[in-house]
Amino acid sequence: MVGAGQEVPYYAFYPGGATEVSPLVSVPGDRAFPAKGNFLLTTVALGKTTVLELFSGWLDPDVDIVTEAELLGDQTPAQFSQVQAAAIDDSKQVAIAVALRRVGLDVPITGAGALVEQVVSDSPAAQTLTPGDTVVNAAGQPVGTVEDLRAAVAGRSPGEVIELQVMGADGQTRASSVTLIECPEGFDCPGDGRAALGLALRTKDQKFGWPFEVGIESNDIGGPSAGLAFTLTVIDLLSPGELSGGRSIAVTGTMDLDGTVGAIGGVGQKAAAVRAQGIDVFLVPEANAAVARDHAGDDLVIIPVKDLESALVALSRLGGDLTALGSAP
Repeated sequence: MVGAGQEVPYYAFYPGGATEVSPLVSVPGDRAFPAKGNFLLTTVALGKTTVLELFSGWLDPDVDIVTEAELLGDQTPAQFSQVQAAAIDDSKQVAIAVALRRVGLDVPITGAGALVEQVVSDSPAAQTLTPGDTVVNAAGQPVGTVEDLRAAVAGRSPGEVIELQVMGADGQTRASSVTLIECPEGFDCPGDGRAALGLALRTKDQKFGWPFEVGIESNDIGGPSAGLAFTLTVIDLLSPGELSGGRSIAVTGTMDLDGTVGAIGGVGQKAAAVRAQGIDVFLVPEANAAVARDHAGDDLVIIPVKDLESALVALSRLGGDLTALGSAP
């Protein structure tokens, strides 16, 4: 007989918290413009459930339950944690680069190709590509970064075939023809967002040419969803004026090097956490806005954004000072 306190192969996503980002960010003192307001990153609490927690989670609209297989796939819990830690490290680097570029600084970026981390099952790409492969050329153009590969796909349509050169984990290079698919749910796709390879990617051996050092402490937070919050905070600290308008604004969303704000998981739990802390504005990716509103209650305003520029416009309308950035509407 299974007891109420016995663990079962399910995980629960609970509302986490909203954490001020500016204390986590360090910039050179001679370039800093300390902010009075705050951007807050949002988190989700994740834990394996007992029988009792499983049933109480099913009854709580602010809790999501998933099976162990759905969450981990073929990974062990330790491997899952390592992936999440790597994701936030990458997110911090990208956020800093985007922020520095937005305040007018040059940040050259290089890499050794687009590394495949995940392939959409049953997609054409799954027939020829596997995690660990690296795309080094697309449609006759060299691919050093994920952005190079996104540029090669942008403007194409589902059903088109793109020719790739792929280096396997063994170091051997081979040709691969991949038919593009409709952008899968949960993936950030280039260009008009219609066509995709069906791959989750990151730049292999990505290197940034920093003009000066910017640090971000993430403590025990994992995953890429704080990218937009990091970007806005670094911009705020490096530019005069109050980007937040002097208020506290919760933020979630991944950040791509081209400024795209990507969808995130657990937005319902994050909206519930923001609501519980009495914050009244929450910037979220467009793709997550409907779910966020379902958990926002009556007093939390959900503002959907699709990229950094739309986030800046939203902040200006909330009273933020963008004059130093040259984009106040």
